Amino acid sequence: MADQVLPPYEILDKFDATTGWTVLSNDTTTLATSTKHVTGTNSLSFAKVDGAANGTAAGIQKTLDRVTLNRVSPRDTIRVCFYLSSIADVAYVFVRLGTNSTNYNEWRVDDADITAGAFNTADVFVGEASHAGITGNGWDPTNITYACVGVEFDGEDDALAGILFDHLAYQASIRADLSVQTEVTLASSNVGLSSVTAAAADMEAFGVHPLDHPIAAGDPLSIAGTSRQDTPSSLSGTSGDYQPLITDAEGKLWVTGAYPADAAAGAGDRLVAVGAIRDDALGGLSAAPGDYVQLVVDAYNALHVSSAPKGTTLADTPTLDTSGAYAADDVLHVAAEIASAAAATGKGGVITGVTIVDDDDQHASGNAMDILFFDATVTATHNVALSLSDADADNFVGKIEISAGDWVDAANAAICFKEANMRYKCAATSLFYVTVLRSGTPTHTASGMEFKFHIEQD
Repeated sequence: MADQVLPPYEILDKFDATTGWTVLSNDTTTLATSTKHVTGTNSLSFAKVDGAANGTAAGIQKTLDRVTLNRVSPRDTIRVCFYLSSIADVAYVFVRLGTNSTNYNEWRVDDADITAGAFNTADVFVGEASHAGITGNGWDPTNITYACVGVEFDGEDDALAGILFDHLAYQASIRADLSVQTEVTLASSNVGLSSVTAAAADMEAFGVHPLDHPIAAGDPLSIAGTSRQDTPSSLSGTSGDYQPLITDAEGKLWVTGAYPADAAAGAGDRLVAVGAIRDDALGGLSAAPGDYVQLVVDAYNALHVSSAPKGTTLADTPTLDTSGAYAADDVLHVAAEIASAAAATGKGGVITGVTIVDDDDQHASGNAMDILFFDATVTATHNVALSLSDADADNFVGKIEISAGDWVDAANAAICFKEANMRYKCAATSLFYVTVLRSGTPTHTASGMEFKFHIEQD
């Protein structure tokens, strides 16, 4: 006989604890757990009173972790289990499912279908939602985050204690068109069921798909169970047997070739084949520090690897002020750009040194200065003391100090080299710098100084 295939059954709440549940209004009181229950470990109990809200309903509501129901049919059912000691003043029991307390569908169990003094299990068709009870935009079966259960009474002054709710679930209907093949024994009137098969399209409703079936939006998945083995060991089956996947105490899947950090490699250890993501431009991923990441390959399946830092020299000739002599602590030039300091947007590198050529021969006597670096352009006026706004100061990334002893007098010019180890990161791909004079009173031509920055890009 073929194995039975059961339709999906989604338990929305077992009502084992009051956690997350709240009353609808002050017409509902004494929300608590009760050991009188049918499933799980408890049920939830509450009472209807004549509260200040002057309502006719008593109920409780809860925000759920998102529940997604795929391919919902009008013949699917909402199942609810409840107990009422009396139905003398009861109009109906209701269940509400939706996204919040203002957008939901409501299903009702009329008092004529309720037995007082006993637990009732009601299955209400999805397609029989109460027209009057649908509120706001109704429900979205693929995004259920709100549940509410309760009792509607005939009048606002009606009261009832000991209302119990114990189980709320969604039951999908069996909708496969079954093709039945039979074997008939001529000597008997018995008819035996030989096999039951379902069309592929119908079986896909239960998450069963044929080989090479393309993935489609909204396809259901079959949830696979596992066998817990805290220490992996051989199962009792033999080659060719069916066997379950095994997990540890935390539900983590045991796989061949998985080893703890710093574990020594052993002879015969197996390796797990690692897949990669194609990223031709190398930069399309959005991982942050601390994230798990994948290997990436180009269009030829060649693995992208980080090579040694890219060493380069970027030269710039800033515009100097020619109106008169500078003084100590004056800005030599406005913010100048070191274009392409980063290999890509948001990246950076290390400045390993700077070379300065003073063609005006004004610093041969050894004028000290600071080169300040920023990840974005800033406002600085030359031939006056440095004054940065708070916003500009936030862009500061570091500085290189040039001292008097770093200069060499070359007769017609002054030259300087300063070794450095300053890491930087650009907001885009450019780095900006401002040079502040710390000693001396030089005068300059507009292009009298050249700066060469020796960098290693990340």
